[in-house]
Amino acid sequence: MRRRMGAVLATLAVAACGDTSPEQRLAALSQEREEAEAALEDAREAVVDQEALVEQTRTTLEVRREDLASAQESLAEIEKRMQSIASDPVVFRGVQRRLLEDSLFEGLAIRVEVDQGVVVLHGRVPDDATRDAAIQAARSFPGVVSVLSRLAVSAEPARTTLEPASGAGAP
Repeated sequence: MRRRMGAVLATLAVAACGDTSPEQRLAALSQEREEAEAALEDAREAVVDQEALVEQTRTTLEVRREDLASAQESLAEIEKRMQSIASDPVVFRGVQRRLLEDSLFEGLAIRVEVDQGVVVLHGRVPDDATRDAAIQAARSFPGVVSVLSRLAVSAEPARTTLEPASGAGAP
């Protein structure tokens, strides 16, 4: 680009003098042409370099997409195997055990129901933090598909021991 500007300025300077011969003007244009050709070659090389970079990036992207697909397949297979093991009674007992063993929930009456991996928590808790902790404890158990909270926040939560829910999910 700088070469081209230099050639243009040289041509203008020669033309401005008015006393230039056709040979001088031709020489100036010849120099300008050489510089334009050099700029063209530089641009071509830059395009080739960028095309190579784009191709390398495409190849890397393709590999990453294959890695992603493989990881998704592995995760789906693991989840399928977990669901075959994690029956509702197994999930019920696991979630109930987590709630019983955590001192945060000591003495709270939290009832657990499980239906096709969906855990429903019932009862009253003293604050939002306790409710959120109960939901997280249930959600983190393997085989839990989702957690529905029917936990009410109350200044005076019902205090008792955890009891299995009657019906679905109770062992």
